Amino acid sequence: MIQHIDVHAVLRESVSAMYADLVTRPTGRVVRERIERAIAPADGRGDVTIARMDFTGVGCIGHGLAALLERRDGTLEALGAPEAAAALVREVLARHLAAPTSGGALALTLG
Repeated sequence: MIQHIDVHAVLRESVSAMYADLVTRPTGRVVRERIERAIAPADGRGDVTIARMDFTGVGCIGHGLAALLERRDGTLEALGAPEAAAALVREVLARHLAAPTSGGALALTLG
């Protein structure tokens, strides 16, 4: 099962001001820690959790980061710093979380 995380909601709940951007280290750290707690395995075994993180409403995710945008047709687009985006694509392919489509795009293999 893939867990859904609304990053904008976590951001609003994590900081007292109405931030829409993840641009400062303190803000990013607080949001990251809350997300890490949310996806931590309950049994403490350390199994890898897959999370679909929705960045809708977040204006900026900070320097040197990347994310995969899932389009309405299910294909993925890598966004962000070129090196980080390429590394993210390699990682999801290596973990068999995404695969090339017949048209040459990339799509998630898990629902």
